[in-house]
Amino acid sequence: MNKNSTGKKLLIYNISNKTVKYITVYFSVLLTLSIILIIYILLNLNIVENDILLYTIFASTSVATMLCCLKYLKKIYKACIEKRIGSHDEMESWGNIIYFVLRPFYSIVFIILMIIAILGGFVFVTFSFDDVLNMRFFYFCTIISSLIGYSTGRVLDKFEIFSEKKIDDIIKDVNGGKTNGSSEKK
Repeated sequence: MNKNSTGKKLLIYNISNKTVKYITVYFSVLLTLSIILIIYILLNLNIVENDILLYTIFASTSVATMLCCLKYLKKIYKACIEKRIGSHDEMESWGNIIYFVLRPFYSIVFIILMIIAILGGFVFVTFSFDDVLNMRFFYFCTIISSLIGYSTGRVLDKFEIFSEKKIDDIIKDVNGGKTNGSSEKK
């Protein structure tokens, strides 16, 4: 195992170049299907009230799949760029291609999460949601989305730090205030 500049252990993946490309396509397809499903659910929220449990399961699995795909696609392109997979020249090039091609999808995922957070009341806004789909909502989401799109890499890094902290807090609560070190990155 190699270590990066912060001293974290870095895995070296022993998989072929062809397999890396198959995995990338697999995660990209899952990511795209998840995005389509969650957008469909969001567009049909008025129908959802009748089958809230079913749509909650679909939405939750879709969002979990989107973020899982983002995480592991990030691992793949970083490993390729850092020459920790296969034939280094080809994989470094592949990692750079993945990095640039998938960034718009990363933005889409975070924008969907932002809209869900606003609709769910988890993000404080100063306007009323008497009619959720009003012009203020539209303008607010559009402006915030432009910021997210422009800084997707930073949003991804912040989200990763936030989620790791939340998982550590949950583990600490479950263990009565003690961490057991089991929240190591995988």
